[in-house]
Amino acid sequence: MFVAPRAPSPLRALALLLLAALVVRILVFSAVCAPEHALAPLAAAELSGDARLYHTWAAELAAGRDPYAGVAWWHPPLFPLVLGRIYALCGPDPRAALALQIVCGLFALGFLYLWVRRVLGARAALAAGLFSVLYLPSVFFETRLLPAPLATALTSVALWCAARAGDARHPRRLLAAAGLAAGLAALARPNLLPFAPALALACAWRPPQGCARGRALLAVLLGIALPLGASAARNAAQGDAVLICANGGVNLWIANAEQASPFFRAPDARWTRIETQEEEARAEASEALGHSASASETSRHFASRALEERAADPLATLALLGRKLLAAVSDVEAGVFDLPQIERELAPSLWVAPLPFALLLALAVLGAFQLTPEERRRLLPAALLWACGLLVGLAFFSYSRLRLPTLPVLFALAGVAATRGAPRFALRAGACAAAALVASWPDWEGLLATRRSKIYVEQALRRARATPPPEQHELARLAARVDALRASEAENELLLAAAAELADRRGDSAARDAAVRELARVLPARSGDALSDALRLSIARYATGGLEASLRGPGPAPAEPLLALPALALLEALQRGAREESARAALDLRLGYLLAKSQVGGDPAATLDRALTTLHAALRHVPSDEREARELTGPALYFRGGTYDQIAALPARRAQRDQLLALALRDYHQAVQVLHGEPPQRALELAGPALALGFLGKERAARGVEEGQSASRLADRVLEARRAAGYR
Repeated sequence: MFVAPRAPSPLRALALLLLAALVVRILVFSAVCAPEHALAPLAAAELSGDARLYHTWAAELAAGRDPYAGVAWWHPPLFPLVLGRIYALCGPDPRAALALQIVCGLFALGFLYLWVRRVLGARAALAAGLFSVLYLPSVFFETRLLPAPLATALTSVALWCAARAGDARHPRRLLAAAGLAAGLAALARPNLLPFAPALALACAWRPPQGCARGRALLAVLLGIALPLGASAARNAAQGDAVLICANGGVNLWIANAEQASPFFRAPDARWTRIETQEEEARAEASEALGHSASASETSRHFASRALEERAADPLATLALLGRKLLAAVSDVEAGVFDLPQIERELAPSLWVAPLPFALLLALAVLGAFQLTPEERRRLLPAALLWACGLLVGLAFFSYSRLRLPTLPVLFALAGVAATRGAPRFALRAGACAAAALVASWPDWEGLLATRRSKIYVEQALRRARATPPPEQHELARLAARVDALRASEAENELLLAAAAELADRRGDSAARDAAVRELARVLPARSGDALSDALRLSIARYATGGLEASLRGPGPAPAEPLLALPALALLEALQRGAREESARAALDLRLGYLLAKSQVGGDPAATLDRALTTLHAALRHVPSDEREARELTGPALYFRGGTYDQIAALPARRAQRDQLLALALRDYHQAVQVLHGEPPQRALELAGPALALGFLGKERAARGVEEGQSASRLADRVLEARRAAGYR
C-alpha cells in the first residue's frame, strides 16, 4: 500500500527555506560584487540618490550630529536611525549595513512562511517561500543602501502577528505588536502609511475569539500610535506639526506635474538632486506664501499645486493614472538608478532568482480562484496591504523597491496555485490570469530600452578604469557587450564614445578612430574634420565622463573632462578669430546640462573647481591668448543656468550660495568687457539673456518682472536686489 510522504515539519521546512535563501544570496552577492561586474553597490564612492542621502544622514548621527536638529524630518527617518547605530559600532562604511540588509531579508522570508502556513496551510507556505526566494528583487535590493528590506520584514511581521492573534491566549498583545510593526514600516517607507489604519479596521472587523471589536481596534491603534506618535512628537518639539516627514507634498507634485510619468521625472533642473530638494521646496513655498514656510506649510503648498494642476486637465490625469496602473503591475522591475533585469544581463548568475513578476501575478490570480471563503477573510489584511500600495503608486511613483513590501499576498496566492488542483471556475480563472499576464509583461514605458545602453556603458567603463586595470581579454569582452548594443542603436553617442575609449585602452587605434569619426558625425556639435584625432578622442572620453590623460593638469591629480566638448567648440571659434561667435559660444555652452550628464559624485564645490582646471588644461590646445580664453569661458561655467544645480548642492546655506552666484555674475561681466571693451551697461545687456534663462528665473517670477522687459533692466533689478541684501 502506497503511503504519501509526510510534509516536512514547520521547523525543518523553515530551515530549508532559509538555507535556500542563503545560497541564493551568496550567488547574487558574489555576482553583483565581482570585479568583472564592478557594481560595488555598497561602496561609499558609488552611492547616489537616496542611498547617498541615507548614508550621509547615518554617518552624521554616528558622529553625534543631527542634520535635522531644530527642524522636522524631511525624509523618512527609521532606516537612517537604524543605520546610524550600525555606523556608530562599525564606522561609516556602507558595507557595514550588509548584515542588516541580509537579516531583514531572512526575517521577511521567515515570517512570510509562518504567516502563510497559519492562514493557508503548510504546502502553500512552502511554495510561497520558494517563490519569494526565486524573486530577484527580494535579494537584489539587499545589495542597495535602501529601506526596502527593512520595510518588507516589518510588513511580514505585522501580518503574522495579526494572524497569530486569532488563537492566542493574549490576542491584544499580538494585535498591538501588529500595529507596532505596521507603524514602524510607515516610518521606513511612508508609502505604507495607509496600511496601518487598514490593518486596524481589518482586525476589528474579524476580531480574535474572546476579544471584542472595540478592544481589538484599540489594541492595533495603540501599537500604531507608539512609533507614529513618537515621530509626530519629535517633529512638534522642533516646532512643526509633521507626522513622519514633510517631503510628501513635493513628491506628490513631482509625480503629477506637467510631463509627469509613472517614474520620477524632475519638472526642471532644480529638482534633480535629492540633497537640495528640501531647500528648493522651502524657498519656492516661502516666495509663494510671502513668509518663511515651515516644512508642513511647504508640503501643503506643493500638494495643493499638484491637485490644482491635475484638476485643470482631467483627460491627461486619467491617461497618467492609466500609465501608473500599468507600471504598478508591470513585469519591469523599475529602479531609479538600476534595473535588476538589466543587471541580470550583465551578470548571468543572477538568473539563480528567475521568477518574473508577470508570472507571479498570473499565478496569484489563479490562486485567488481556489480560496475558500474563510481563507479569503484570513487574507484580508494582506490584500489591503497590496491594495494600499497600489493606490499610493497611482498617486506617486511605481518603483519595484516600493512595491516589494506589499507583495506577501501575491506570494501566498501563488503558493496556493502551485499546490492545489485546478480551480473551480477553470475557464474564468485562466482568462483572468492570461489578462494579468498580458497587462504585466510588456515594457509599456520603454524603460528597459532607454536604460540598457546607459547601464551597459557605466558598467563597462567602470571596470575598464578600475585599479588594477583589467586584462586584454576582459576589455575585449566589455567591448563586445557595447558592440552588441551598437548593432541596434547605431547612432547612440554614449555607446560610440564607450567603444572609442575601450578601443583606445586595448590599443586598437583603427577601431578607436572609426568610433570617434562616427561620434563626431552624430554629436550635436558636429565638429567633424576640423579636429584632430586626439581632440576627437577627447570628445569621446568627455561623453562617457572618463578621465582624459591629454587634459590632465600639471599636477598629479587628474581632472574630469566635463567641458571637453563645449570647450573644443569654443576653441575652434577662437582659432578662426571669430570673436563674436566666441562670445555667443560662451553664453551658450550648455555647461549645466553637461555637468549634470557627467554625474560626478563627491563635493560639488570641488567638482566645479576640477571642471575649471580641466577647461584650462584643454585651452593648451589653442595657439591663442590663454588668459582671454580663460576669462571668457571660466565664469560661464559658474554662471550658466543649469549650473545652478551644482552650486545649489554646496553644503553652504542659501545666503552663501547667493554670494557665489553674485561673484560669478561679476566675473562674467569682466569677461565680456575684456572681449569687447564695452562699458558695464553693454556688458549687462549681453549677460541679460543668460540671466533670464538661468538660475535667476525664480527672482524674475518673485519680483514681477515681465517677459517683455529688457534683459538689461532685469539684470539691473537683480543686481540692485543683491546689493540691497549686502552682496557686492
